[in-house]
Amino acid sequence: FAAAPKTAYNAAIGRGNNIENTGVIYPHAVMFEAYDPGTDPAMIDFNWQSLRLLFERLQDRWYLVGVVHAEWTI
Repeated sequence: FAAAPKTAYNAAIGRGNNIENTGVIYPHAVMFEAYDPGTDPAMIDFNWQSLRLLFERLQDRWYLVGVVHAEWTI
């Protein structure tokens, strides 16, 4: 995911039939998403995956509080 072609801040790029509930579980977190659409353009809706890193600030420091892997599922 270090060379992900798309990234987002506080928004989910990858969307499928899974429930996106990171905002409920981590209501005070800032989310960074690295999105990989896959290698086959014909399968872009079915071959994606995302790595979401959730950070929360405590006093003057940021802490990684969650790591979420998302991908297309049936």
